[in-house]
Amino acid sequence: MLNSDAHKATTPRGGLLDRNAVLDDLNAAAGTRLRLLTGPAGAGKSVLAGQLAAAGGPRHLLVRCTHPARTGLVRALAPLIDSQARDIEGLLTDLGRDDRPTTVVVDDAHALHTTPDLGDLNRLLTEAPDHVRFVVTIRDARPLDLSDVPGSVHRLGYQQLRFTAQDVALLFDTVYHAPVPDPEALCEQVEGLPVALRHLHLDTVRMSGAERNAVLRDPVNGSERLREFLTRAVLGVLPGDLRDFMVDVSPLGRLSGRLCDALLGAEDSEERLTELAAREALTFHVGLTEFRFHALLRGLLELQLAERRGPHLTRQTYQTAVALLTDAGKLTDAYRCAARAEDWVTAARLAHEYGLPTTGLDDPWVVLAEARRLRAAGHFAEAHARYAEAAARLPEGPLRWQCEHERIAASHSMRDQPDAGVPVASDVVGHLTEALREHPARMVALAVPSASPEWVLARAVAAMVDGRIDMAVELAEPLAGAPSPFASLAARLLTTAIRTAVYGSGTVAQFYALAGEAEAEGWLWLARIARATTAVLEPSACADAAAALAEFEAAGDDWGCLIAILVLLIGQLRAGQPRDPGVLRRTLVRLRRMRAPLLEMWLRALVGPEIERMEAGDPALAATAPARPWAKDMLGHNCPAIVAVLSTPPAATHRSGLTLASPPERTPPVAVRCFVTFEVDVHGEPVPLDGLRAQARRVLRVLAVHYGQPIHEERLAAVLWPDTAVKPAKRRLQVAISSLRALFRTYLPGDRHGGVVRHGSAYLLRLPAGSTVDVVEFAAAMREWRRGQHLRDPHHVREVGTKVLDLYRGELLAEEGSAEWLLARRESLRGEAMGVAVALAGMELDTGDPAAAAAVCERALAIDDLDHRLWTVLADARARLGDGDGASRAHDAYRALLAEG
Repeated sequence: MLNSDAHKATTPRGGLLDRNAVLDDLNAAAGTRLRLLTGPAGAGKSVLAGQLAAAGGPRHLLVRCTHPARTGLVRALAPLIDSQARDIEGLLTDLGRDDRPTTVVVDDAHALHTTPDLGDLNRLLTEAPDHVRFVVTIRDARPLDLSDVPGSVHRLGYQQLRFTAQDVALLFDTVYHAPVPDPEALCEQVEGLPVALRHLHLDTVRMSGAERNAVLRDPVNGSERLREFLTRAVLGVLPGDLRDFMVDVSPLGRLSGRLCDALLGAEDSEERLTELAAREALTFHVGLTEFRFHALLRGLLELQLAERRGPHLTRQTYQTAVALLTDAGKLTDAYRCAARAEDWVTAARLAHEYGLPTTGLDDPWVVLAEARRLRAAGHFAEAHARYAEAAARLPEGPLRWQCEHERIAASHSMRDQPDAGVPVASDVVGHLTEALREHPARMVALAVPSASPEWVLARAVAAMVDGRIDMAVELAEPLAGAPSPFASLAARLLTTAIRTAVYGSGTVAQFYALAGEAEAEGWLWLARIARATTAVLEPSACADAAAALAEFEAAGDDWGCLIAILVLLIGQLRAGQPRDPGVLRRTLVRLRRMRAPLLEMWLRALVGPEIERMEAGDPALAATAPARPWAKDMLGHNCPAIVAVLSTPPAATHRSGLTLASPPERTPPVAVRCFVTFEVDVHGEPVPLDGLRAQARRVLRVLAVHYGQPIHEERLAAVLWPDTAVKPAKRRLQVAISSLRALFRTYLPGDRHGGVVRHGSAYLLRLPAGSTVDVVEFAAAMREWRRGQHLRDPHHVREVGTKVLDLYRGELLAEEGSAEWLLARRESLRGEAMGVAVALAGMELDTGDPAAAAAVCERALAIDDLDHRLWTVLADARARLGDGDGASRAHDAYRALLAEG
């Protein structure tokens, strides 16, 4: 019904804060015909209407609109002016008989939208006598005939109605008598929405301080009253299709018609957003073409999205949003969505590539993503703090459990971590660190309910430290195709390190390829170790190991330090380089602080005499040495035989006396070639790809070119079927993936790890250990080329440059033609190969071998005959060989090619 109050001023209702600043603004505009207060539900419009009417004098007439059909606007207002009018004509007549200044306050006028009273209100606003003024509170002002209102209209919107931080402090201090610790942060959390503050107070008034603070930091998850209000008063009054639309687009953050259309496959998002903003459904304009939801509303909508779609489809939705937002340049929103998708690798990549701040986004998913990034980078103390923060704020459920699990794992790598006692059953890192200190055999033999890849990897590491090299390889090698990127990378790094240091079968390129893959997966800690481990092969790489050691020391990462010092010592022993006594002393101090006598045993096995001399001259250091039968321990862990191999220069490793079989050279299980014609061989035999449909072949080519990198299904679909709607394109992709998996099962029946695997909402090609992909080998060769430039070693430059040109057989995926997705990558690889050819030919000229320079140019020009640099070097080389005609022909050929183009 419509309620009315008049004549006397009343004290504001208890529990409300006087809005003096807003009231002063309204009173200053008292001479205008209409003062219009617009804003969403809960913005405090009704409170202001009541306070204004109460403080404004006897001729401030308040009409509250609730269910107007029962009474009607005329009948509610007439008694307030002592009128008997029953229709608008009579009411207007009676208002004209009394010329005293009168203000009519109509509250919640949006309740009149679908009733005849709306017409009466418009007639009052436009036809009432000049001495009558109006104050109207309303959500959606479109039904009002504002253009016909005589005189000016003074507007106040949500930006003027919302509480300030000072208002929040006064409300909780003087009205609720329950001060909050940070009024400014709370005001920002709720964006000054008055009703939110009231509900939060009612929900937290009887809570302990810690519980209350947790709710105030996460209002939507913490306050049931607030969720109920938003659901009922904001979403509940909207049509169902608009509510569904809001839920579906909630991940985007900053909203535009184009972005929402792309996400939903729709064409009317702009109209829907405009409608929501006009309805004051906590939807606001941002500039001319964009919108956003109120932070509290967005939080509720994202909760509803998760409830409707479940964990997997919710993550998929956020992954899609990441791609769209990145393409649109909305990088902060893309970063947040990547965190919400639990894709911390993409979040870290966005932060790194675009310099995004990784703090300041008050979202526990963002905090968790940052914790994971810090853990993967080896900053374990910082990661531990972020994990603790995220765990305290994430809602109850599997993600919170996983967060706590990762926090505990990070704690084991912290320098000052107190003894936490016996690790719990699921704490793989805890069990491993305990085993590595003294009893690795216990880890190898430990029985667990389910052997995850992480458990198997931990056993492999324990077996290696126990001296059982063969067992370590046997355990780790099958993990190359593990679904966990960390387990797969770490296992491959472990087996490559053993095969390199013990069997002499590894190469620097393999380590750099692993380092590059680790970086792509976000595991910078592993990448650092992979690069450091090249010290066992190349004397100059000892500097890389020393640099990695310094990074680990700066990060307070004791375990990283131990790995770096061990590979550094092996490299120095093999190269005959002196050891740094300061590094050795710090390592001994570290090992004893960590209570790790077994690892000290391995250090003594490598450089025992140096340690003994150091202790002889340093009584304080000698006093802390464990009382161990070192020689007996070394024999028990096969140290003498293993160290004999580790300290032998690489070229002679295979002639050592260690009784471990060196694996023979063998054909790669799978070889993929992407340059020129796309080909796949399995165990040396070509796989006929003609039996696959064209779309499956294209999917395989895309995955091969991006080998080792997960490609989001939305991106795959957009690349392969750009003119097809999202859902049909995804169906085609799924059919193609099924065909590829069937192909791999046919040709690799015994390898369950090979083929196309799903990684979240992305796909990647994962082949058996030892497989080769020419674009990956080319990338590794290019890294080796760049790294070798500073060596100024012609032999090395010639060897690596020739390898690059051998791998670059010609245009990348020539059968794809001018496919847009491929052009940039193709040109990049071509440019790299031709750059190597030019540099290699120039070096041959500089070292006095023009014939070799000419051969390099001719070889490269057979691949790309439009590189003017090669023609110039070729002409110079021929001239130096005394072939003036050949030099002229080179110039003429290039000019002819330009003329044809």
